[in-house]
Formats: sequence, C-alpha cells, structure tokens
Amino acid sequence: MNTFENGNNNIKPLNTDQTKRRQTPDEEQQTLQKLKEYLLDGDIDKALELQKDFPLPEEILQQAVQERMKFLLPRGYTDKALELQKAFPLPEEVLQQIVQEGMMFLLKQVRNFFHPGNYYLNEALELQKAFPLSEEMLQQAVQAGMKDLLSRGHVDDPLELQ
Repeated sequence: MNTFENGNNNIKPLNTDQTKRRQTPDEEQQTLQKLKEYLLDGDIDKALELQKDFPLPEEILQQAVQERMKFLLPRGYTDKALELQKAFPLPEEVLQQIVQEGMMFLLKQVRNFFHPGNYYLNEALELQKAFPLSEEMLQQAVQAGMKDLLSRGHVDDPLELQ
C-alpha cells in the first residue's frame, strides 16, 4: 500500500477497498503540496499515482496543473508541457489562454540580451506547433509581441515576427 509522509503524518491511500472517505482539509493540503513537488520535479508518473491514491478535487488538481503549465510554456519547456497535458488534461479554453500567455511572453523576448538571435522566436514556433492557437489568439499574441518590440525601439525586429 502506498503512503507518503509529510511532517509527522503518514497518510494512507483513500482508494482502497477498506476505506472510501474524503480527505480532511489538512490531508488535502498535504497531498496538494506533494503533487506540486512531483510536478516541479517533472515526475508525472508519481503525480499520477498520487492522484490515484489520494484523489484531489478536480478544481484543485486543475489549478495545480495550470500553475505548472504557466511556468513551463513561457520558458520553452514545450515537451514537458505536452507530457503534463497528456497526463492531466486541461479544458481546451483554459489551455488556449495559458498557451497564448506563453506565446506573448516568448514573442516579447525576441530581443532578450541573454538569448540573442532567434531563440525565443524558435521557441514560440515550437509552442504553436505543439499547442496550436486559434488564428485570432495567435494574431493577438503576435500583435502584443510586435507592439512591445516597437515600444522598446526595436524597429526591425517586428519583421521577424511576421
């Protein structure tokens, strides 16, 4: 039987034949913290096992997944985001919003000092390939990137975004 320790507590799984009870708020918080640790480490298998053994309410689970996706996508971790979406699918409209935010961030970074050249543009293209945005949402992201570049005096860079 799987268990995990958090502080002085040793929590046993809820989905067993012996017990069918909801977690207490304290247990739920401990489970959420452990889930976030697994997601941070990129250990999707352990996160899935934890959710199976200690199920969190859907809205709490999705909030944790959204937080992680919001971290991964603007940093170009598209493959990790794909794995996460496959294991813990977010609703399409939520996913599209997170992808658009990630796209906007990447396109605004085209002239970033730390990654010169087309690094962020390439990451934005990879993101669009992995999580295709609607035409309207993509145009909004590109326009935001162009506006940001122009406002910072990078007149030639918006041509790269087209």
